[in-house]
Order: sequence, then structure tokens, then C-alpha cells
Amino acid sequence: MYSEKAAEILKGAYDLHVHTAPSFFPRCVDTVELAGNLVKAGMAGAVIKAHQGFSTSQAYFATKAVEGKTNIYGSVVLNTFVGGINPAAVEAAVKLDAKIVHMPTITSANHLAMMGDGFKKMPSKKLPKTPVKPLTVLDDSGELIPEIYEIFDIVKDFNVLLATGHLSNREGVLLCEKAKEYGVEKVVFTHPDFATNLLDIDTQEKLVRKGVFMERTYIDFEVKPAVEKIRRLGAENYLLTTDFGQTYNVAPAEGMGRMVDELLENGITEAEIRKMIVDNAKYILNV
Repeated sequence: MYSEKAAEILKGAYDLHVHTAPSFFPRCVDTVELAGNLVKAGMAGAVIKAHQGFSTSQAYFATKAVEGKTNIYGSVVLNTFVGGINPAAVEAAVKLDAKIVHMPTITSANHLAMMGDGFKKMPSKKLPKTPVKPLTVLDDSGELIPEIYEIFDIVKDFNVLLATGHLSNREGVLLCEKAKEYGVEKVVFTHPDFATNLLDIDTQEKLVRKGVFMERTYIDFEVKPAVEKIRRLGAENYLLTTDFGQTYNVAPAEGMGRMVDELLENGITEAEIRKMIVDNAKYILNV
């Protein structure tokens, strides 16, 4: 449970990184259950991230199931299952109201190198058994492949968020820098404190100065380092999310409340927290 103060702060908040069933991996809630939990918490909405690719249909029906009392949004994850780094998949997703375009996650070359072929450290009976080609956004010379610039154009046209996914730091940093140079307004370096893409604070600060958001997720949360980084980079440059939905974690709304309490107890103000989970999130979602 979380405090009454945290409950007040959650009113009107969004969680931009949630996993739900159906999924390749076991989840503690399906998308309709998530919507119901958000309504009870008074949260304004969430964005579903599905490693299998699209989540726009899930989002549509979950929002409808709770009669619009909260809003669930979809995204697209450019893993092998949607053709990889595929501009056509991006265009289809954003035209169906996806709010975030994620670079490859579990089929990125970086993720597969860390987790092992066949997802050995991420067991699932539902994962396809077909061989997975490791995905990278770089060509043989170390530059971004042409498809990325096509995706930049689509992201710009629809004013949605571009997220680095589980790319390597080399790829993710270059993607962020080139996206901002290209005029992409909304870019986030995905969970820079997560095992797949730990990013040093100096590089995080460098990207923030270029207009890139950092994502602070509860799944990799250590409160004192988190507070230090929020203090250094500023709440205005953070998206505060849970990345929850796993069966070994509490439901996402509960996780968000607990994270709020931990931040309050360690000196982050209500205004700073609401900046990260309300103001910045509304900016990302265009609401």
C-alpha cells in the first residue's frame, strides 16, 4: 500500500511504460484489469509496451471497458515480430493512435548479447521458436541505417515519442543525438539505469542538454541514486514510469504509488513528482 499523500499525487497521473497480458511473458494484469486499477487510483492513464509489437487494439478496448474513466494508449515496439526496424509498422501504429515508437527490445542485438540466444534468461513458453536475427540501427560503417530517418519523419509528422528501447548505449546515444539534430521533438533514452543499457550520468546530462528525456523506472529503482540524478538533471527532464506488469511485482498503479512514497521520503517534492508523472507525461501524450 501507499500513503494518502501519494494517493493525492497520483490523481491525474500517467504511467508511460506498463506491460500487460496478453504477452510472451507472464503478466500480473491484463489490459482491462490495468484500466480498472488506474480508475481506482484516480490515474489519468497509461501506455502499454508490448514486446510482441503493437498494443493499440488492447489500449482501445481497455479504455472502452472502463467507459473512458481512464485512458490506455498503445505503442509499437520494433522487434522482429513486426518486421524489425520497419517504417511501415511505425506508420500503421501511429495512424492507430500509438503514442510511443520503441526501438527494438528483446530482439535487439544488444539484448540478445546480454540475455543469450533463445532468451535463456527470460524463459517463456510463448516465444516463437524461429531463429531471431539480432537487430541494430547501425550500418557497417557505424552510421544510422536509412530506415531510421524514415521513422524520424513519421515520428515528427505525428508528434509522438521516440524511445531507444534496449539498444546498446552506442546506438541509443547516436539515435538520440541524430533525432534531435533532425528535428524530432520528443525523444527519451529508455531506462538508462536498467541492466541492458546502463548509461553514465555524464552522458545522460549531455543528452538532456540536447532536449532528450531520461526515463526513471521503478523496476530498476534505487532511491538514493535516483534522487541524486533527479536533483542533477532536473525533474523537467524526467519521465517517471514503473515498467511493471511482471508477475513478481505488484500491479503498476500500486507500484507507482510506492515509488512516489519513496521519493517523498527522500526529499523529492510533490511539485517535482507531479512534473514527472503529470506535466511531462501530458506533454508526451499531447493531452
